[in-house]
Amino acid sequence: MNDPTYVHQVINANPVWKLAFLLSEFDNDNAPIGWSKYIPMARCLLDNFNMEPKAPSVARAEKA
Repeated sequence: MNDPTYVHQVINANPVWKLAFLLSEFDNDNAPIGWSKYIPMARCLLDNFNMEPKAPSVARAEKA
């Protein structure tokens, strides 16, 4: 599967894509190339668990 986009604004607008991209980054599987292979796992996680992103903390914001 080809990655649909690398535009973060587009990826972040879709919760499944956002989680898939993050999973790819966590796994560091040549990230971000190939992030779309994580879409099925992201969809399954979001379908089966109540998940939402945490608000950015001051500590995390300072590290960025």
